[in-house]
This record gives sequence, C-alpha cells and structure tokens, in this order.
Amino acid sequence: MKNYTAKSLATFFTISLIVYQNTWAQQAMITSISNITATTATVNWTHYGSPTPGYFQVIVSPGSTTYNVWSGTATSQNISGLGPNTNYSVQVVAWYNSGSYSIASPQYAFKTCLSTPLVPTNLYSSNITSTSFVANWTASTSCVDYYKVQVADYNNNIVGTYNTTSTSQLVSSLTCSNTSQYLYKFRVAAVFKGVQSSASYWQSVYIALQTPSTPWVLYGTQTSTSCTIFVNLPSCEVSQTKLYLYLNGSLVDGYPKYMENYSYGSRKVLAVTSLTPNTTYTAKAKNFHGPESPFSDELQFTTLPASGAFLLDQISDVPDVSMSVFPNPTSSEIRLKSSIETHGTKVFYLIMNQAGKVFIEGTSLLEAPICIEGLEKGIYFLKYKTENSEGIKRVVKF
Repeated sequence: MKNYTAKSLATFFTISLIVYQNTWAQQAMITSISNITATTATVNWTHYGSPTPGYFQVIVSPGSTTYNVWSGTATSQNISGLGPNTNYSVQVVAWYNSGSYSIASPQYAFKTCLSTPLVPTNLYSSNITSTSFVANWTASTSCVDYYKVQVADYNNNIVGTYNTTSTSQLVSSLTCSNTSQYLYKFRVAAVFKGVQSSASYWQSVYIALQTPSTPWVLYGTQTSTSCTIFVNLPSCEVSQTKLYLYLNGSLVDGYPKYMENYSYGSRKVLAVTSLTPNTTYTAKAKNFHGPESPFSDELQFTTLPASGAFLLDQISDVPDVSMSVFPNPTSSEIRLKSSIETHGTKVFYLIMNQAGKVFIEGTSLLEAPICIEGLEKGIYFLKYKTENSEGIKRVVKF
C-alpha cells in the first residue's frame, strides 16, 4: 500500500478542486456577431447558471487578441482593429473570482465587410405598364445598409431617386410624352455605413404603349373602292401607328401599313384604296415605339356599291333615333341634335347625293349650323359621326 504525506494529500485535493472547477464551470455561448463593418464588430453571448463569473474574456483569431470584459453579467463586447474582407473567429471564456475558468465557447466565425460595397448586378424590369415598372436587381455580395435607385428619361434627366433595403423598387408616375420617348432607364448603387458603391450600368425600360382608339371611317370620302380611316391616339404621342386590314379573316395584301400624322388633333390617318365595291372589311390598329401596344377594337365597314348601282331606294336612314336633323326640309342650313350627347359635341360629316358624290365635308358641333345654301334643290344624304353615334340622314333642300 502506497503512503501519502500530508503535503502530498493537500496538493492532490487542490489539483482535484481546480480540475473540478474548470470542468464544470458554466460555459458561455456566443449567440451572434452583429454590427459588422470593415474594421469592427460586436460579439454577443449568453451565460446561464451559477455562480456568476467575475469577468469574461473574448479571444479573437487570427492574432489571438483578447478583450477582458470586467463584468460578470456582460453579454456583448465591441472589437476593433480588424482588417477589411477578412475571416475571423471568436471565443468567450468565463472567469470566476476563485481563479477558475470555464471551457472556451465553440469558435464563432465571421467575415468583415469591404470598405466599399460591391455593385449590384443582374438588373431587369418587370410589371411594366404605361406609367410604371418594377426595377429589380441581384443583391450585392458585400455588406449593405440600403440600395439607391436612380431613374432617368430618354434625355438623361433624373426623374426619380429611391432608397430601399429590398432588391426591387416600384417606379411610378411615368409619362409617355415626347420628352421621354417612352424610354426610361435605371441604375442601382449599394450603400454601407455612408459609403456608396459605384453605380451599376443603366438598364433600359420601354414603358408599355397605350392602345389606340377603334379605327373609324368618315372624315374623308368613302367610295366603292376607297375610304379614309382615322384612329384617335392616347393622351401621349406615339411615333408610329400601323393599320391592319382584313378581308374574310385574312390580312389584305400590303398590310399592315403605317398611318400618317393628321394635322388636326392627336390622330393618325390612312387613305385606303383598291377596295372591292360593296364588300365588308375589318380594320384594327396598333401603336409602335420600340415595343408595341395591344390591338385596338375592330372596325367593320362596307364599301359603297359600284358606280351606277348606288340608287336612291338603296339608301335608308341608319337606325339612330338619338340623332335628328333640323330644319328639314331647309333652304340654307341644317343642324344635328342628339338626345344622348350634349350641345357642342364634335361631329364629323359629309353631304352627298344619291350617286355617292360628296359635295360638302367637314367638322362641326352638335346644334351648330351646317351651311348647304350653295347646293341645288334636291334630296341629299348627310353622313355623320360623333364619339357615340353615327348614321345617315336624308336632307331635302328647297
């Protein structure tokens, strides 16, 4: 049997106590690394159980820099002097007033930020309308507080600046004026701790075009082989409008054709020729400016019968009880009055004889006088069109 002296027993019990304390002392656990910048960060931890440590020691690697946190209830510590874009790991040790200490917490890895954030990439647009779009991009791979989005028009005028923490931004209140030419563009920069990255490339966006009105035939001579077709444009100007002409569901040879600017109002016009007499055609239009608008509603119109077949008994009033002509008969002037449209509504008209020869054509207002004093006595036909009605009325001149 081995003998122990009093001194050796005392040493044994002292060593045993320290080992016991170091093994079973409550370990601190790192919960997160926050407020990371290019040179600083904050280490956060938790500690449960008792006894309460006398202080904590934070160890940063590489470099083995240590921070003594002289509070047994502390749960965080700011660390500094770090290098930009560098990988680090930290551990926390709880020290007790008895001189014992806990096992170091598991290593918690993090990476510091770049001094200047990286530029966002992969810009694209979505949800495009005639007045808005959504700008999108891929997040910067560096630390970012927010993104700065700039929007410019065709002439490089900045028309909007947005700050967002997201990777998309709604851009609204746009117009399709001649100034913008329908073309907008946006770019994005990342901002971190007041430092802004270089701006990304400009991403072009064509906002959607509005649809033209339904084509209509009136203001011009409609014959057995030709007519003049108009479309009203949206509130904003477009550079090109095409007219599509169909016969029996098939596109007529040579169409679509570009329509021409019309000197009066926001309209396009096209003289349609080489038509077949007494035949029904379908027309619709589409606006172009880079992208294209949806098709307008369809117009169906029928050419007049061939020359010599356009007889008096083939003409009857188009059923339009809302419109009346007065005075009728008349010797000098006529007026159109509508029961569904107000006084002063614009009306397009032409006056022709039974053979389809046009004597007068023009634009007037409802209830305003249309002079026919220069016509010879006889029966004429007044063809008219307003925004909401159209038809043919017999007029007797005496």
